[in-house]
Amino acid sequence: MTRLCTGALFVVILLTACSSQNTQTAQSNATATPAASGTTFPKLRIQSKGSASQPVRIVQQVGNRKVYELIARSSDSTLQSQTNSKGVFHQTHITFFNSDGSTLSGAAPIATIDTATETVTLQGGVHAHSSDGVAFDCDQVQYDRRSGQLLGTGNVHVVNPSGEALTGSSFRSDLRLAHVHVE
Repeated sequence: MTRLCTGALFVVILLTACSSQNTQTAQSNATATPAASGTTFPKLRIQSKGSASQPVRIVQQVGNRKVYELIARSSDSTLQSQTNSKGVFHQTHITFFNSDGSTLSGAAPIATIDTATETVTLQGGVHAHSSDGVAFDCDQVQYDRRSGQLLGTGNVHVVNPSGEALTGSSFRSDLRLAHVHVE
């Protein structure tokens, strides 16, 4: 019981350290696994299952600005340390918030958040659209928070508000989808 309480405390510390307001609403099970020799932080595995009225919810903020909000049906996360965690989310919907007020919303069967690399990856068939009316579909897209760039791969189809379409095997873009390069 003490190990579970200590693990839960580390989860709270990790979520607080990652941003000023990360929230997760769901029923969670935290399991501590034995720490490898020489480490001080036990590896934790957290499984969450949400419902239609209370899904799993992750909000990433930097300062007072919301970066993204992810809503999922369930999750399976592993915390390696206070600054290194990886979460896999199922039946996801995510909204990215640009500093200029524009948004990019997307849905995919699976999303992965990796705090060490500061990336969010959507996979299994992604459909997204910007608040400016640009939409895209692809097999997988990765958002890199450090660069603010999206990298989409597999069966890329991008459509602008006037209906003009680009197709290819990959694309690179800013989060607003104002500068899309399709290959």
